Amino acid sequence: MKTLWTIINALILVHCAAIALFVLWLWQTGRIDGARVQQVRELFRSPVAVAKAEEAARADEAARQDAEAAEHARKQDPPLPSAVQVRLTHDVGAEADQAMQRVRDEGERLAAELARRESSLREEQADLDRAKKAWETSIAGSEDAASLEQFRKSVKLYESVPPKQAKQMLTGLIDGGARSQAVAYLDAMNPRTAAKILREFKSEEELKLASGLLEEIRTRGTPSKAPTDADDASAPP
Repeated sequence: MKTLWTIINALILVHCAAIALFVLWLWQTGRIDGARVQQVRELFRSPVAVAKAEEAARADEAARQDAEAAEHARKQDPPLPSAVQVRLTHDVGAEADQAMQRVRDEGERLAAELARRESSLREEQADLDRAKKAWETSIAGSEDAASLEQFRKSVKLYESVPPKQAKQMLTGLIDGGARSQAVAYLDAMNPRTAAKILREFKSEEELKLASGLLEEIRTRGTPSKAPTDADDASAPP
């Protein structure tokens, strides 16, 4: 019997030491402090039924306080009468409709303005195109006039030099690849002057060349000489 009590006492001491070490470990690791100890004491202070009753009483008290606060707020700011609420709702809806109509009107105005500007831009572009075409036409006309005047001067130059020299100038053009230009000059000259120049082609090869030039002049169709270049009185004797 004595041995049994000794064993029981030893087990109690071991469990007490284990509990003490566990509490010490909780304290050192920060898992328990004075506040948590107090919470544990409060948790086991009263039975579960009593704790539930106290919790229900606190919830009822909170609900009563909320109801009193809502009633106080209602008395301080009472709700509007139904007629006033209907009128306010109608006014708000009317204002919203007016705002939407203003937005639609502004959109239509902007679309019309955009269409007007696009039409104006198209008209301006058409005016620019017409001006550009007229300018190009005038430039082409001036270039044609300048080219015609230069051609007349060249023809008068060929007519003013001796036939032998004119022949050399024409053969130089032909050798340089401007045979059609030489034919045009001959075609535009006074026929007497052109004949004198062609009579300077004397060798067999030159005669073939002169024959070819005459054939090309014949097949040119409308003469390309200037209106004042066909006057026989302007030809040298």
